Amino acid sequence: MPRNVGVPLLHLKAEDRVATPWRNGGGVTREVMAFPPGADLAGFDWRVSIADVADDGPFSLFPGIDRLMAVLSGVGVRLEIEGQGAIDVGPGDAPAAFAGDGRTTGVLIDGAIRDLNVMTRRGVVAASLERLHVNGGLDHAAAGPALLIWESGEASIGASGDWVVPAPLDAFYADHAENWRIGGQGTFWLVVFDTR
Repeated sequence: MPRNVGVPLLHLKAEDRVATPWRNGGGVTREVMAFPPGADLAGFDWRVSIADVADDGPFSLFPGIDRLMAVLSGVGVRLEIEGQGAIDVGPGDAPAAFAGDGRTTGVLIDGAIRDLNVMTRRGVVAASLERLHVNGGLDHAAAGPALLIWESGEASIGASGDWVVPAPLDAFYADHAENWRIGGQGTFWLVVFDTR
């Protein structure tokens, strides 16, 4: 169950996520968060999810949706994107950006991967996704909605004096401009949303 970490920060535990089938029936994904709350795959403005991928196969089509995808673990995947060519994405690479309208196939480079997916409704919201490191401490001022996904390390995250030690892939969400802090060492992914 999500809980507030101080007033502005919502803690979404990795252990609470439920595996659901991919839209094309080719695998499963675990939703980190979607907006508006409770939106299904046809009605979200944005959606962030994590998937474990064990086989090659086509991506589901999402007309009107822009996608960002990063590899969290495994060697990597080659994305064969209609109209864009092939892109290799591994754990050290920048996220791949592509449209959900076109046909995309994922070909695993050397075994299973875990990936992080950000989907946004074109013309409604855009997003950026980057992998960041903290060593000692970091203050973050969210200019707008932002979602942090903790990857690894030992740290505390909080706002308004209430601190939580994150487990791997726990997420934290702030929906407006607030200061939140990370103390310790580790790596995390930050999604910043730009509503239009």
